[in-house]
Amino acid sequence: MRKTYTSTEAISLVQKIEKSRTNGERVYKACQQAGVTDTTYYRWKEQFKHLLNKASNDNLTISN
Repeated sequence: MRKTYTSTEAISLVQKIEKSRTNGERVYKACQQAGVTDTTYYRWKEQFKHLLNKASNDNLTISN
């Protein structure tokens, strides 16, 4: 069954998949666990890259 995701949900899922990826998980497996296809993941990643970059920059801390 096809599900429609809001932008917020899509961004949250991309971030969840990215976190799994940093832990060594393969894209296909991380997407499968999140309940989306890898094609959808890459489409969302491209579509929301400006928001994802801003979110990751906001989480960075600068140490002196």
